[in-house]
Amino acid sequence: MKRVCLLSGLIVILLFAAGCSLFERATPTPAPLNPLETAVARTLTAIAPPTSARTPAVTSAPSTPVASRVPTESIVPLAFFESPQANAQFAPGETVNVGVTALDNAGIARVEFYADNQLVQSAKPQLPAPTVRVMFAWKSTAVGNHILAAIAYDTSNQPSAPATLTISIQAGAPTPVVQILAPASPQTLQAGVQLPIRVVADAPQGITQVQMYVDDQPYSQTGVEKAHAPFPATFVFVSRTPGIHTLSFRAADGQQRVGVSNPLSVNVVDSHTPVVNVSYSAGAILRGANLALTILAADTSGIASVQVWADNAVYDTYIVPNPRLQTSITLQRHWTSNVVGNHTLFVRVTDALNQTVTSPATTIIVLAPNQPTPTFTRVPPTFTPRPPTKTPLPQPGPSIQVISPMLGCSVELPDALHVTIQFNSAVGLRQLTTFAQYEGVMAQVIDVVDANGRSEYVLNRDWVPTASGVVEIFATAVDGNGQRAESVHTSCAVHSPVPPTDVPPTDVPPTALPSAPSASIISPALGCRIEQNDSLHVLAEFQGDAGLSSVQVFAQYSGVMAQPIFTDDAGGQYTYRAEFDWQAAGQGTVEIFATVQDLAGQRATSLRAACEIEEPAPPTIAPMPTDEPPPTYAPPPTEEPPPTFAPPPTDEPPPTFAPEPTDEPIQPTDEPPPGT
Repeated sequence: MKRVCLLSGLIVILLFAAGCSLFERATPTPAPLNPLETAVARTLTAIAPPTSARTPAVTSAPSTPVASRVPTESIVPLAFFESPQANAQFAPGETVNVGVTALDNAGIARVEFYADNQLVQSAKPQLPAPTVRVMFAWKSTAVGNHILAAIAYDTSNQPSAPATLTISIQAGAPTPVVQILAPASPQTLQAGVQLPIRVVADAPQGITQVQMYVDDQPYSQTGVEKAHAPFPATFVFVSRTPGIHTLSFRAADGQQRVGVSNPLSVNVVDSHTPVVNVSYSAGAILRGANLALTILAADTSGIASVQVWADNAVYDTYIVPNPRLQTSITLQRHWTSNVVGNHTLFVRVTDALNQTVTSPATTIIVLAPNQPTPTFTRVPPTFTPRPPTKTPLPQPGPSIQVISPMLGCSVELPDALHVTIQFNSAVGLRQLTTFAQYEGVMAQVIDVVDANGRSEYVLNRDWVPTASGVVEIFATAVDGNGQRAESVHTSCAVHSPVPPTDVPPTDVPPTALPSAPSASIISPALGCRIEQNDSLHVLAEFQGDAGLSSVQVFAQYSGVMAQPIFTDDAGGQYTYRAEFDWQAAGQGTVEIFATVQDLAGQRATSLRAACEIEEPAPPTIAPMPTDEPPPTYAPPPTEEPPPTFAPPPTDEPPPTFAPEPTDEPIQPTDEPPPGT
């Protein structure tokens, strides 16, 4: 019996050991966790499980987050070139004026300019601003193509995508010539007074734009869509900042080559003191009551401060936040006193140049509550007879009458147009200027005359029109008192020459002139919106009864000169359709419009379709952190103990094992065999 139990126990132990080795498995290596793609995930640190433990440790966040840099804002800056145009050509050693505009919602901190992968210059505004325009000057003597690049950085030091531009340096490329016709340098100018400046620019490729610079900063500009030469222009300079200012003019031709004029030195002086006028609400007030002072002050250089003085002491001071911009001001101040008696009040004004002016002193009486208001006996003034004086009447300004050409006249190229204009002035004529102006083009000077104080002058001259179309003839005059007058504009039609024909004249009635051409923008629709990286689909249609000569489509950003985005020769077609995709150069509001010219020289411009070019939405990997609690890592799955297998329950009794046979004989027993 003992042998049976021992054998049974041994078999059970062997089976259990075999089961353990069969179902035992090694401790698995936990799978690497994918960190959350958010700014919060950078503040969490995973803790690896100890290698000696069979069950991996739970991964958790540290008690103190690891410090990391979280970006303050996700919008990157935008930079693009305003000038020169792509593929523009310049002469070796010629100065290239590179204009860059940078935009960012948080403000632009600096703009870097590169040429051929080399940093040329870095510009920083005085204060970060959402929009920054920078002008860089660059030149090169190396003939060939050059790649210009600009990168803008915001206040978080985030860089923009590089804006690139390719230009070429070509030997023998002539630069435009720009000259200042009047006035001569140097000039002395009173602060706040206008100074007209006449310039003319010329270039073989024609002139498209003339810019005026004051102290190396852009001041004003004028331009045309189609280059032509010579290009006369008149600019006006005015400044309230005393000192010597340097003026120069830059002209750009059709290839965006730039020429610079000689400098014009202007010394701005301010010899005028401020002007002040004070009115008081009363001449006498009760003790402790308020007296209202209404102050009006003006100065060309700007008002810096306004002081109210009482009894030779400063009572109240008002400081102007920006004196240069405050050329006039109206204030109401109050004064009160508990001292009964007479008080002397006046106002002192100081301008931006520290020049002062004091108003006349005024006596204000402060009364006790029961004190009667003093009355003054009016003494009539002594009358002294004087001879009457003649009040000078203001002299009228000059008068101008255009005698020829007559309104509605017509001339055929290359015939000359006879111009006769009569000028009159009671105080003497000084400068007389005659102009011719085509539609949509800046006026050009036909003649300038110094009348030398004559009271009457008649101008007679022949002028040859420069192109077909409608031209207006007018004149201006300045008299001895500086008064300026301008005549009415007389319109004339200038026709292209008609080739001679051998057909004899007939009695056929003349046919009506063809109607003017038309241009219309079908696409984009007014008020459209696209992202900057998307293309803008443009569809323009043109029509003309006289046959179309040339068509153009333009794009113009706010405050920037229009740029042509499509140009073609219509070849005399009566209808033309232009359809293309255009990639916007920058963000903001852009206007698309078209112009057309027919074979008769008539021009037309379409209505403008405004589109909003928006910044492309940056790709967001995960939402930005919110006030919700930061996510934490979930613990990795722990290893479960291996399963154990219990024998299935049965109704049969457990098997018994018979003892192994032995060679020992069975000993007889005294027990009777079973069944006996």
